[in-house]
Amino acid sequence: MGIAGRLLGGSGYSHRHLFRSLVDCAGAADLRQWPVERRQHALRRLDQRAPAPTSSTRSPAGQRDPIMRPRLCILARSPELGVGKRRLAASLGDAATLAVYQALLRQLARALPGWPGPMTLFLDGPVEALQDSGLDDLPCQDQAGGSLAQRMQATLGSALSQGPALIIGTDTPLIQAQHLAAMAELLNHHEVAIGPARDGGYWALGLRSPRYLATCCAEDLPWSSSQLLQATQSTLASAGCHPALGPLLMDLDTAEDLHHAQSLGFTLGTPSPSSA
Repeated sequence: MGIAGRLLGGSGYSHRHLFRSLVDCAGAADLRQWPVERRQHALRRLDQRAPAPTSSTRSPAGQRDPIMRPRLCILARSPELGVGKRRLAASLGDAATLAVYQALLRQLARALPGWPGPMTLFLDGPVEALQDSGLDDLPCQDQAGGSLAQRMQATLGSALSQGPALIIGTDTPLIQAQHLAAMAELLNHHEVAIGPARDGGYWALGLRSPRYLATCCAEDLPWSSSQLLQATQSTLASAGCHPALGPLLMDLDTAEDLHHAQSLGFTLGTPSPSSA
């Protein structure tokens, strides 16, 4: 029996768990040598082939395991000249701002292997513009219209009908795989998980069920302000919920943010052909 057979034999592995086990297996060193983008692509393809998550699974001991694989919802806009990030464009110009946004998308793509469940891209703009972003082979849906609160509520509401969900944007220049893995782990144990941002907002919001969805997405919260995280926590506390906080990350909205991110390792360079 080969490696796959030994791993699968009666253990209930999903396609994705099998792939991760193969990568970690000493007999599959060639898989560990794959570039990140190639492994990421394979994981997405396996996600699309794997059956939808059920309300519970069984552990090898026969006990019921209530933990479901959470879905990652990515709110993004297409990278187009003169569209979006206007505060940054006021300092850098449209062409340089577009280059920064493309680099943000690539950084996010490199972090996605840290997410243990399915992923969906909710896009504002043409999907063709995502070419070479690292996100172009993700399952994609049109982003809902309306305010940020309305878009988040519509996106999470749809995802939560199938299980826990985490929503993120594309403005975190230092995001890494371990940050997404940490948020997924928090969702295994908490009704609400928030990834705080250094500017007083947050970069990630996760819910295990729709119970606190309307509370988190209330229109009267101070959206896009330095008070958003504190206000969200206070509103949730009033509803009897104390959210778990995940890794603290920075957003990139201004030229000062860009310079700070670059001092910490963020780069605008495009991936080399050998790493694609």
